[in-house]
Amino acid sequence: LGILVTSIQCLSQTIIPSGNVYGTWSISGSPYLINGDIAVPKDSSLIIEKGVVVDFRGNYLLDINGRLIAIGDVSDTIYFTNTIGTFLGWAGIQFDSVSSSQDSSKIQYCSLTKAGAYGDLLEGGAFRINYSSKIDISNCLIKNCGSHMDGGAGIWCNNGSPKISFCTIKNNMAINGDGGGIYIVSDTNQAIIDNNIICFNEASDGGGLYIKGNVKVINNFICNNHGSWGGGILAFDGYYFNNVIANNQGSVGGGVFCRTSSDRVRIINCNIINNFSSAVGGGLSSNYWSNPTVLNSIIYGNLSGNNQGDQVYIDSWSDAVFRNCDIQEGFDSIYVDGSFSGTYIDNIAMDPLFLAPTPDTGDYNAHLADWSVFSSSPCIDTG
Repeated sequence: LGILVTSIQCLSQTIIPSGNVYGTWSISGSPYLINGDIAVPKDSSLIIEKGVVVDFRGNYLLDINGRLIAIGDVSDTIYFTNTIGTFLGWAGIQFDSVSSSQDSSKIQYCSLTKAGAYGDLLEGGAFRINYSSKIDISNCLIKNCGSHMDGGAGIWCNNGSPKISFCTIKNNMAINGDGGGIYIVSDTNQAIIDNNIICFNEASDGGGLYIKGNVKVINNFICNNHGSWGGGILAFDGYYFNNVIANNQGSVGGGVFCRTSSDRVRIINCNIINNFSSAVGGGLSSNYWSNPTVLNSIIYGNLSGNNQGDQVYIDSWSDAVFRNCDIQEGFDSIYVDGSFSGTYIDNIAMDPLFLAPTPDTGDYNAHLADWSVFSSSPCIDTG
């Protein structure tokens, strides 16, 4: 995962004033210096060749009403940035109510840094997706971006269904907002978050991810994020499969905070490891009538500051299903504020024997750990 960052060589330069843009931006015209808000009109395409630098000279927006094709490769990245400003130097890429008749936009092997929302824009750092689908974001680096109020410092999505895959989303901050890495509400087609590294992001809630609606979160590494409710993930809904959720920190639910009025959160084959909450629910917290289902997962090494549910906390309105899991200290590590009427079947409480985990909770870089298990692990063939 990630991008091989190459050196930037200026062959020439092209100045782009505010207004509509379309056609092809070639390496021979790079860098492209953006001097105002620009937009790709409906039924038009902007194609950006590999190696091109797009340098926004102020807090300017790229608004896609048509189609954007920005495809670099592993050794020749496309750069979207601001080289003259500081933090939040440009206003990001926006897809707002793009017609479903448009062909798919593809943003691949791109680096998007120092993008942010402020002023009239309250959400979204690098990407702002509103009532738009058919967007493929893959193999991109999204770093040092920010947002205010409505969150989504890396990517903000409202009623859209993008596919976000093989990206590194790190060091983004949602100031007074939710979803430091990704904020996504998808009530239409299914959005997919697949094979990403989402780490060192920060938000009021949902440090790594804020998820609501029809979203599939699979094969991701979600680590070292900070948020009050849900250091790693704030989950209203969602299907979570084969994720490592490690060394995140929050107030309630260091790894995952579940908040919903039904059983719409499903956590399967996930490792929830070495997360910390300053209050309750070091690994997982189930609150506000949430009834998550947790299957074939390892919940281990988590810690809560109030000693209320180091591994799991369940409030008096909520319940949960745990089946075929490895939970440290078993049911005794689950703090139930009231009576438990959920399901706890066929679980074990044994050291999973990770090959090289982080030593414990805290700021250890969990992405550098090896979360595979020894061949003698009691978790093999028992889930």
